[in-house]
Amino acid sequence: MGKMSARWGARRWAVPLAGAIGYAALATATIALTAKAAAPATVWAADAVILALLLTRARAEWPVLLAAGWIANLIANVATRGWTPGLVLYGAINMGQVLFAAHMLRRHPRAGGLLEDGASLSRFVFFGALAAPAAGAAAGATAGWITFGAPLDTSFVHWFASNALGILIFTPFLCDLAAGEYRRAIATSRWTRRLETTALLALAAGVTTAIFAGPPLPILFFTFVPLLIAAFRNGRLGAQAALLVVALVGATATTTGHGPFASMAGSAAVQAFAFQFYLAALTLTILPVAAVIGARHDVMVRLREREESLRLLMAHSADVLLRFDADGTCLSAHGPVVELLGIGSHRLVGSCLLRPGARVDAHVAHAFEAAIASGEVRTTELKLPHRPHLTMEVAFKAVIDAGHLDAVVATVRDISARKRAEAMLVKAADTDSLTGLVNRAGFEKRLAAWHADGLRPATLAMIDVDRFKSINDGNGHQVGDAVLKEIAQRLVAGTRGDDLVARLGGDEFVILFASDADAARGACERIGQSVARRPVHQAGNVAVLTSLSVGLAPWMPSMSPSDLIGAADVALYEAKRGGRNCVRAAAG
Repeated sequence: MGKMSARWGARRWAVPLAGAIGYAALATATIALTAKAAAPATVWAADAVILALLLTRARAEWPVLLAAGWIANLIANVATRGWTPGLVLYGAINMGQVLFAAHMLRRHPRAGGLLEDGASLSRFVFFGALAAPAAGAAAGATAGWITFGAPLDTSFVHWFASNALGILIFTPFLCDLAAGEYRRAIATSRWTRRLETTALLALAAGVTTAIFAGPPLPILFFTFVPLLIAAFRNGRLGAQAALLVVALVGATATTTGHGPFASMAGSAAVQAFAFQFYLAALTLTILPVAAVIGARHDVMVRLREREESLRLLMAHSADVLLRFDADGTCLSAHGPVVELLGIGSHRLVGSCLLRPGARVDAHVAHAFEAAIASGEVRTTELKLPHRPHLTMEVAFKAVIDAGHLDAVVATVRDISARKRAEAMLVKAADTDSLTGLVNRAGFEKRLAAWHADGLRPATLAMIDVDRFKSINDGNGHQVGDAVLKEIAQRLVAGTRGDDLVARLGGDEFVILFASDADAARGACERIGQSVARRPVHQAGNVAVLTSLSVGLAPWMPSMSPSDLIGAADVALYEAKRGGRNCVRAAAG
């Protein structure tokens, strides 16, 4: 347990210690190389170390990181400038501006870092390279005036320029370095890619060295060439690293009296300011390019990931995904195309569902056109002639980009099982559980559909089982149910396939004959004879006999379904009053 605590404590202090060492080293080297007496450095890169750590570490670690930065700042200033009480303020001012920048930038964290896109870059430039250095410059110039008697205006300009440049140039690189982006990029790159990246950085260093070490020629713009190449080839990581190389080589050459800025007329302060202006222009040109390229790269990566995910999903999907152009020509097909549509993807791609003679129903083409016109999902069912056992559901959706139709996507799904289940539910709802005939609800629906058709002749027979109550009371309900089942079978046996036999309830049955009254009467008389001549139930020596009373009504053009039922019901009443076991037709 003690060893684990010791290891945890070592890891906890490793980052602040590394930050302090990095800060002290950069600050010491920068002051020693570029600062004159109490003047600010040309490019103050040390604050970028702490800012990068604040942006990549948890807020709970910030106090320790800020304390480490303040101590490192004090050590660097004392080592290079000697002890002065006012140096305590410098570290506090630097850490204050870093804290402000980190707080504002962490309010809108971006997964892609400070250069993820234009919005991220703008926020970084405003808070990190303008607002925070300006606040720090005001406080730092005041501290310099109090400590060293430095002029306020000059100190403010130099402090602001050096801190802004340091944050602007170094922070993106150090953030990605602290987040492990460079390590991951190196680990996942091939050796050829690594070699190319190293060559581009060497090119940036060589071009910058040639410009700053050679004769003072007006060719400073040449440094843009390796920077742009690095940006386009390696994205923001390459651009940041190359920019860092250019800044370090240029700053070293200028401070040692080499290059075009060192040969300028004027004081060292003027030369430093000119170099700072050059670096600012270079940085503010390259970083937006890197942000745009980085955003495009991230978009392409996400698109590839989604494409691979979609391909994997469709490979194991039960649905077919199709894409069409505005004319109905299939552009791509994914999923179990052969299993559902019966043809291969190579035959489907290039075919047009809107062409005359296409092997799809007209309502499918109508759904396609409706999806384009409405911009909403339009769904229809599809049955292919060569796959009649399948019922498919097709859903169309138009993909519209900036008011322009890009494509129409469609999903094809097998709904055969669902349709069979629905049909079974409908049949169960319309079926009499005892006899298996159509029940009253099913009969009324079919009668309404028959009436809506209005083309075929029809005759309705209302049927009652004579003296069924006495059969039920004398023999029990089980015998009564058996009688009803037998009568239902004899009714079905005496009709044709176009006729509809139903049980309305109790001992009431109906037959809707697809024929005229004469043919229906003959069928009813034969059915009545089949019931009356043979027992409808027999158990041992007990045989149950009964008969049927039938009322007939032909369906006249002027009749509604209720009129037809009423006429047949009146005729049935006449049959019962006439002695039962007979057929009576409604008066014409």
